Order: sequence, then structure tokens, then C-alpha cells
Amino acid sequence: MAVGHVRNAHRGYRALVYGDQGLLKVSGDADGLAPLPVGAWKLLMYTIDQTEPVDPAKAADAKPSLLDTLAGALLGRSEPTRPRYTVVSARAKSDYPAVEVRAGETAELPFGAPYTPQVTGSVQSGDKISLWMSLVVAS
Repeated sequence: MAVGHVRNAHRGYRALVYGDQGLLKVSGDADGLAPLPVGAWKLLMYTIDQTEPVDPAKAADAKPSLLDTLAGALLGRSEPTRPRYTVVSARAKSDYPAVEVRAGETAELPFGAPYTPQVTGSVQSGDKISLWMSLVVAS
């Protein structure tokens, strides 16, 4: 089976793509590349995880928050150990264009930031209003 690659600028991504060959999970390497069989592929959903691991040297220099101090007193540790979470998960719109993967070549699989906020709303009854906010990839 012939294979090409897809690339995305965001490191630490996982994505589900689908095409004539079915549904596949791809994960980007350190350069944002992922192998994929030749064919037309559409993005279904993705997760970008850029959570920073805890660096013990930085944790020692960091001034602990009140919550860290209380947790340390209760759990018997004196330094913060929480990573800084930076994760986004999203679904692709139904009109996401197919990406053509060719043997031995690399195709861009565009998704991720920048996002544009879109707010919609409706009047439920009388004085009740519902609002929804979505973050949409800017085109």
C-alpha cells in the first residue's frame, strides 16, 4: 500500500480522518508529520495537546500559590507538581475540504488556531434568552 504524509503546524496533535479506505487515527511526530495511505482524506475531529511537562528546576523557583501550599500541607509535599494544561479538541465542519495524499509526498492537513468566536442566541420564552459560543477556525 502506497503511503504519503500529512503535516500540521501544531505539535502534539491527534486526528481522526476518513475517506474511501475508512476511518484512521493519525498522530503528528516532533515535526508535525503523520503517515497516511494514498487517497483523499477529510478531517473528522482533532486534539492538540501542548501541555508542558513539569520542570523540577522551574517548579523550585516558582512561588507556590495558596492552593499549592494548602495541598502540600495536606498531602505532604512542598513543591507544586501540576503541569500547565493546554489542550483543545474540536470537530471539523461538514464542508471541510478533502486533502489529497500522494505517494512519497507531504500534504498540509489544516486545522487549529487562529479561532474566531461566534455567538448565537435565541429567546426561549418571555424573559429567558439562551446564548451559545463557538470557536471557529478563521478562514
